[in-house]
Amino acid sequence: MGATALTVAAVAAFANQKHTERKTRSAELKSIRRQQAINEAKKKNILEGQLAARRAKVGSLGISTSGSNVAVQNRLVGDAQREISYDNWGYQDKYAQVFNNYQDKIRSEAIDYAPKVYNYVEKMIK
Repeated sequence: MGATALTVAAVAAFANQKHTERKTRSAELKSIRRQQAINEAKKKNILEGQLAARRAKVGSLGISTSGSNVAVQNRLVGDAQREISYDNWGYQDKYAQVFNNYQDKIRSEAIDYAPKVYNYVEKMIK
């Protein structure tokens, strides 16, 4: 009876530890997503400001449409989209790193616990 109670307590402690780790990992992932959204919004706001300033400058000169103005605006938009894309790759790498760390920890724990489980089962059989 004592060994069973000890085993149940160990399993409960292990389950609580895993629950805490999942909550921590979930919080990390939410933080990464939040940072990504903030960064993307910031870049878009900068782009909108640049485009507005460019339109105001062209408008003050009395130019209604200009091929070079459109080209400059398209370049600004393309540059901003490229920056956002590169930043998103970085955030995806961070996201993947959180998962990889978690998987590595699971593998490590499995390797650490395998001999203990084997010894426990061997004792139960004898």
